[in-house]
Amino acid sequence: MPRFRTYGPLDEAPRVDGDERFIGVNMRLHPAVLPPGYVSEAINARFNDGVAEPRKGFVRLNWINHTQLQEQVTAIMEEGGVPGAIMGEGAGAILEE
Repeated sequence: MPRFRTYGPLDEAPRVDGDERFIGVNMRLHPAVLPPGYVSEAINARFNDGVAEPRKGFVRLNWINHTQLQEQVTAIMEEGGVPGAIMGEGAGAILEE
């Protein structure tokens, strides 16, 4: 869509350059031959709905440092389990499967 309705005789309409939306990363091809929508390198980036955004980080909450939950996580990790399996009462059944 043009920025102005009309341009004068000495005006030039702006040229659109670049990608309209971003799809993802392709590090295998040379950057000069990438298809539209791909980038050659991205560090900590996400491509959601055609928009490139920095990936959000995480914060370790202070209240989880020395609680019973932290002790359960440590015990499960020592047994070779998955810490994401701790969900409350049914955690034992998930880990035994």
